[in-house]
Amino acid sequence: CVAQSYFHSRTQRDLWMKIMSKEFMSSEESGEEMLESGQKQSVLLVKSLKWRAPKVDRFFKQIDKKATKIKSKQSKQQSLPRVVGSESTRSKPLGFSDDFYGFVAA
Repeated sequence: CVAQSYFHSRTQRDLWMKIMSKEFMSSEESGEEMLESGQKQSVLLVKSLKWRAPKVDRFFKQIDKKATKIKSKQSKQQSLPRVVGSESTRSKPLGFSDDFYGFVAA
């Protein structure tokens, strides 16, 4: 399991499960991207969270990768590509140790 390497105790597992909340997840909005052919393609613009620690970013990337891997072919075809967009202006959630935040205060 992806998360096993992050869970060294029940307390850590509970904390990581709390991080799986929407407060720590990147926001997405619909957008368009111009392809080399000149055609427009619908995409999901992912807003990065400047306050989120790199280890939390890696955790979410691993989960996204695993979720994509288990999708059916049809589901993959119906999914919009995700593209990094602008930075989110959302404030960091309170109640977590500094270990889960990056170096930029929000």
